[in-house]
Parts: sequence; structure tokens; C-alpha cells
Amino acid sequence: GNLFGQSYGELLKRRKERCQSCWRTEKRIRYAIRRMVKSQACYWIVIVLVFLNTVCGAIEHHGQPIWLSNFLYYAEYVFLGLFIAEMLLKMYGLKVHIYFESTFNIFDCAVIIGSLFEILWGAFHPEASFGISVLRALRLLRIFKVTRYWASLRNLVLSLLNSMRSIISLLFLLFLFILIFALLGMQLFGGDFNFDEGRPTQHFDTFVKALLTVFQILTGEDWNTIMYNGIRAQGGVSGGGGIYAVYFVLVMLVGNYTLLNVFLAIAVDNLANAQELTEAEEEQKLKEEMQANGENMANEYHSEESMPQAQVKPVQTLAKPSPPIAPLTNQRRITGTSVANTWVKGEKLAHAPLPFSQILQDGMNAERTRLESFGKLNMVSIESDDTARLQGSTQQTQGKPILPYSSMFIFAPNNAIRRFCHFVVNLRYFDLFIMIVICASSIALAAEDPVWEHSSRNAILEHFDYAFTGVFTIELVLKVIDLGVVLHPGSYFRDAWNILDAIVVFFALVAFVVRGRTLKSSIPTPSASTLIMEQKV
Repeated sequence: GNLFGQSYGELLKRRKERCQSCWRTEKRIRYAIRRMVKSQACYWIVIVLVFLNTVCGAIEHHGQPIWLSNFLYYAEYVFLGLFIAEMLLKMYGLKVHIYFESTFNIFDCAVIIGSLFEILWGAFHPEASFGISVLRALRLLRIFKVTRYWASLRNLVLSLLNSMRSIISLLFLLFLFILIFALLGMQLFGGDFNFDEGRPTQHFDTFVKALLTVFQILTGEDWNTIMYNGIRAQGGVSGGGGIYAVYFVLVMLVGNYTLLNVFLAIAVDNLANAQELTEAEEEQKLKEEMQANGENMANEYHSEESMPQAQVKPVQTLAKPSPPIAPLTNQRRITGTSVANTWVKGEKLAHAPLPFSQILQDGMNAERTRLESFGKLNMVSIESDDTARLQGSTQQTQGKPILPYSSMFIFAPNNAIRRFCHFVVNLRYFDLFIMIVICASSIALAAEDPVWEHSSRNAILEHFDYAFTGVFTIELVLKVIDLGVVLHPGSYFRDAWNILDAIVVFFALVAFVVRGRTLKSSIPTPSASTLIMEQKV
């Protein structure tokens, strides 16, 4: 029994050792593959494969010879197999969870799976194709990974990514500009671009065509022809249509020469930021090299200091009283070991130089002290900022106080009607409600039919215009009662946006009273007046 137990234990021990040996071998292989797939040589091999795959896709054309079709057919399988091998090697070397942490790796895996699906589908259904092979052309995006080895290009890309918030805000502003002028163009030129030779491609009869027409004007492509058609549609230069050229000039001045050039300003700013990042990286790299050289010199000094005493020749001198040692500055202290090393045959060297490592250490200590003091200052500033932010949030939660002035010489600060108006205007969702009404009025304006003015759809939308204008009028009355008219600071008409809102509401009410075809070109309709309200966005 003991013999059997010993043999069984030895067998388990040998199996365990064999498993450990296999595990170590597998680990070495994994590390070797990891180094290989992360090497620069492997990266450039993949880039070359992507380039060759692109060339094969570019030389494909209609009416190509049969041998070229066969070559491209098999080359497609070769490239797909190489990309699959690359993906599997990366998954094995980096481990699967680390592999999928990269967005590029996820994209590559999705494209490969799509390519495999298309090949399998084409094998079973040769007459059908999803066209997913186009996705493989997107592997050209892998060329952007060259920024990993190109510092200046990497910094430029990072600067562009950091400025995406500004770019998106500018794009939204540009979209609002196009939307406003497209709706205004529908009101001015809707249904009027009908000439004897036919209707031109650029017109304002529908919302989509109006958007495209304004966008074409912004690009500067044949915009003067569109302007001449607009003047011609309104009676020509002699018939008073020349005044409508102001619309097209405003689109060009504000949209093309102002908004679009802001993109150029952002690009120039990004170039400056990228240059600063590159210079900072070069400076940091230089500091690291200097620090590494300093550590090497310190190590050499320590190696010389640790030489055996037998190799040091004794100095035969008479003991003399040494002068007092001056106190060291910069918080430098000589330890007992350094003092003992300065004695040679009973004589102390008063002017022995400090070791280079001690100088480095003292410099690091001084830098650490400076950083600690700077950190304390930053903590003080952060605490003050937090205090100010807390006070600001407290004021926001408490709400804005009523202005300590009489509104229109009628409503005192403690008047019940004024307090009610102040409460409604400062509700959390009041501005959101007004914004929703503005968006709804814009949608109603875009849904109008400028060609058939007396259609049933326009009749329904006219009732919505009454409701929208009523909401804007109520908003105006509430704010005037709450803030006052114009005499005291903070009153309603001391804000430019409030003046614009009042003008819009005034013309809308006038348009409701004065109805008629003859007033269309001189007094804006309720729909046209709500158009300007979109600028509050």
C-alpha cells in the first residue's frame, strides 16, 4: 500500500512538473508573440498589406480580362487570410479582453466578420451579394495609426480631437443659420421661381430644396445666378425686385465669409496647439535624457568611491589644525560617512567637493519642496473656487430676487400679481417650454405650402400660428410685469434679445389685424415673425 501510494504521488508530482513546464513554455510563446505583434516591423508589414489590398481594389474595372478577375478573386482570399491571422495572433498575444479595449481592433474584427459572412453567403448564393466588401476598403483607416510613430502628426490629431466640442458647436450654429435663411427664403420666394423656360433646379418651393439652395449659396457655387433669379421672380430691378438681393448678400457675408472662416481659425489654433505640444514633448525628452546621463555619472562616481583602500595611496602630511567649515546652504548636510571619507591620515579636507549624487538629491529635495508649496497654493485656490461655486449654486437654488423697483409705476416689488409673474418666469421648465414652442413653430413654418397658399394644410397651420403667437405674447406680458419696461436697471427693454422678441410679437399681432395679399411684401406674416424667434436657440 505504501509502495502504491509513493508511486502514485511521484506520478502526480511528475505530471505537475510537466504541466508547469508546459505552462512556462506557453507563457514564453505568448510573450514572444506579443512582442512580435507590437513591434514596428509587424506594424509596417500590416500597412503594406493594406496598401496592396487597396491597389487590388483600385485596378478592378469594367471589362477587365479573365486572368485579372481570377487573380483578384484569389488575392482577396489571401489578404483576408492574412488579416485573420493577424487578428488571431493579436488576440493570443494580447489576450482577448486587452485586444478589444482598442477601438481600431474592434473595427478590424467587425470588418473581418463581415467579409467572412459575405464570402459564405456568396458561396451558397452566388447570384446575391450584400456589397459588404466595401467595408474592407475602410481598413485604410488603419493608416492613421502611423501617428503612433509621428509625434507632430499625433499632436495635431489630438488637438483636433480636443477641439471637437468647438467644432460641433460651430456646426450646430451653421445649421441654425441655414435653417433660418431657408425658411425665410420660402417666405420670400416660395412659388415664385416659375419662369417661361421652366423652374430652375435651385428654388424655395419646398423645405428640402430651400436647405440645399442656401447651402449652395454658402459654397459660392453659381450663387449669383440664384440671386438674379430671385430678383427676376420679384419683378426685376425696375419692378422693385432689386431689394431682394439683400437676402443673398447677407447669406454670403454672414454664412460664407464669417461662419465658414471660423473653421479656418480653429484649424490655425489647432496647429499652434500641436506645435506647443511637440515642443513640450521634445523638452520633456531632453530632460529625461539629461536625468539619465546624470544618474550614469552618479553611478560611476559611486563605483570609484567604493574602490578598495589598498588602491588609494596614503598622503604623508603633518597634522595641522584645520580651519572651521563654513555652514552649507540649500539644506545640505554632511553625514558621518561622508565626513569619515574626507579624512586622510588624520587630516581633514576643508574644501572637499560634494558627491554628484548628493547634488542631485539636494536638487530633487528642493524641487519637491517647491512643488509641495505650489500644491498647497493650488489647494487653496481649489478650495476658494469650490466655495465660490457652492455660493453660486446656493443662489441658484434660492432663485433670482425681484428687482427692487416699481414696474410700470403700478406693480411694487411686493405686489401679488408681480410676485406671481416672477414665480412663473423663473420656473425651472419655463425656458424649456418656450424653446419647445419655438421648435414647434419652426416645424409648422417648414411644413407650409408656399405654392398653394390657400390649401387646407396652410389653413390648419394658420391656427397653430395663432396659438404660438399667443404663447409668445403671454411670455412678453409676464416678463414686462416682472422686470419693468425700460427705466430702471435690469428692465425688459435693456436686453437686446428682449427687444427682438418684442418686435417679432408686435409685427405678428399687426399681421393678424391687417390681412391681405397686398401687405405680404411689407408686413411679415405670423409665420415669418416666428422665424426670427429661432435665434433664441
